[in-house]
Amino acid sequence: MKILGALSGGRVEDERIRALADRANELTEEGHQKWYDNSPVLIPLMERILTLARETENWDIYFYDMARLFWLAKETPKEQRTLAFRIAERFHRDYRMHLGEDVSRFGAEWRCSLAGTILEFYTNYPEIDDEKMDRMLEIYRDCAGRCETRWTCGTYGCMTDMARVNRDLRMAEEAMEKLKKTSFEQDCYICRYVKPMILCDLLKDDADSAGELVQRLAAREIPLKYQWCFASCQSADEKSMVNYLLACCLWLMKPDFFARFFARWRNCYSEPETGELWTEEVLFHALAGEWTRQEERLELAQEDDQEMRERSDVPLNLMDWNLCWYCYFHLLHRHGVEQVTLAIGERGEKIEKRKWRTLDVAAYFEKQADSIGERMDRARKRFDYAGLKGCYRECFLMSGRIPI
Repeated sequence: MKILGALSGGRVEDERIRALADRANELTEEGHQKWYDNSPVLIPLMERILTLARETENWDIYFYDMARLFWLAKETPKEQRTLAFRIAERFHRDYRMHLGEDVSRFGAEWRCSLAGTILEFYTNYPEIDDEKMDRMLEIYRDCAGRCETRWTCGTYGCMTDMARVNRDLRMAEEAMEKLKKTSFEQDCYICRYVKPMILCDLLKDDADSAGELVQRLAAREIPLKYQWCFASCQSADEKSMVNYLLACCLWLMKPDFFARFFARWRNCYSEPETGELWTEEVLFHALAGEWTRQEERLELAQEDDQEMRERSDVPLNLMDWNLCWYCYFHLLHRHGVEQVTLAIGERGEKIEKRKWRTLDVAAYFEKQADSIGERMDRARKRFDYAGLKGCYRECFLMSGRIPI
């Protein structure tokens, strides 16, 4: 997919912008991977387009280019902490200056999309406090309200992510009312609609409906026009959806639901894992007593720790992975493994493989999770890291409700 595909085919009058857009599209015509591979060249090109579009007051191009640039920046690890935040601040400034309020439907839809993407991005960072989150939510609602189309209704999924972190049922229900009005011919119906619906059901304490949604998806019972999702979505199989269901129970601090669903789908985790390993899935297999591919699991723990040191993923993901490994190494110790060989360590340390006591590894990952969780607690009044960590402990580390 060309990164600025809507600007191809001679649709842009300004020759300078057209030349830059054509070059950006040439660099990305082979697909999404080229966006990342060519980001060192793409980013300056797209920043130049922003400048020219602002100078000529072409707000349709301006917000379209900014939305694409922000998406690229937030997905490129080296740029996450700098360019993405700078673009978000620029968007806040543009909103205060009332720029682009009279754009066409095209520009309004992309302005709305960008607002939603920024809101979703902000949710993951402890640098963003409640005041800034609330302000961004207000901006998003205003942008979406000015241009309510089937496409912009689909952007309300950004609010379900915020609802998950805040455990906010009213926000989730507001988003679902909009998502019911949208069309998913281009966006994935499973990720953009089914997953938010599961989250909303769990927030309503309707475990039966959440479980039935997973079962229906496993049976491929979704509208015929969205069946194409099964060929392209990584979450389209039963196990992936059960992973998501269990993860939501953890995030929403519902250990009883977790126990109920895990018992129901335990067979998904009692057999050896196949394919690529995923951190949460490794923990679920361990809980089921399945201990194969141990060396690969240790390699994954090292990779997650490296991402923590390099801060190359969003903080909430890193916190979640560290909580998983904290629990995993306690379970591994109970399994009888007292020592492991790993290359882990905090920033600034010389990282080499050495033997670790298994419980020391658990304590190390606990400390890493705590460092992010405590920062989130300071930034967000409704976060409750202690409750989240307690839910992990109850689900994985307690036997008969007796702490380890």
